[in-house]
Amino acid sequence: MSSFSLALDQPLLLKESDFIGKGNERACYTNPLNEKLCVKVQKRSHRSQNKIEKYYYTKLKKRKNLSPFISKYYGEVSTNMGEGLVFEKVTDLDGSSSQSIYALLKSKIISEAEAREILRTVFKDLYKNAILLGDVTKDQILLQKTENGYIPKIIDGLGTRRYGLKLFLVSNFKSFARFKLVKRWKTLEHALGI
Repeated sequence: MSSFSLALDQPLLLKESDFIGKGNERACYTNPLNEKLCVKVQKRSHRSQNKIEKYYYTKLKKRKNLSPFISKYYGEVSTNMGEGLVFEKVTDLDGSSSQSIYALLKSKIISEAEAREILRTVFKDLYKNAILLGDVTKDQILLQKTENGYIPKIIDGLGTRRYGLKLFLVSNFKSFARFKLVKRWKTLEHALGI
């Protein structure tokens, strides 16, 4: 984590113009105080992805094995739309939002062989560090375009799908996290069509 301060006298005001995108459970906004950051705000849901990610990122930080392929987490912030988690906003060299590996694969900007190699690299790192990608979607891995090519960045879905015993187990027992990762990775490859 960096020295970025989340202490505000009043809730962070998120506007519609800050909106980046949404998933099933959260909406994501550019942080109006720092355009290099984004804020994920929980929508009404029976489960709390923010609670899961906060717990899991805290555990990973204590283990000192934050993957370079995971967007950086900076902490919590109160917003006018509810509690939010602050993350690195993944953007390309030109400042535009990075695209998902799925979008680049489908538009043939990268080949299936390139996608497989990128995924192999990410999987090896997650496996080595016993980091679980628990909630799998085709759009959760972005490819950040740099001067030296693409850097994969996982922006969502770390930990487990529910806050409970499995989250505790994958956070504290590396062998269990690796076992679950292998199973979930096959689901990801299937979702990507490779």
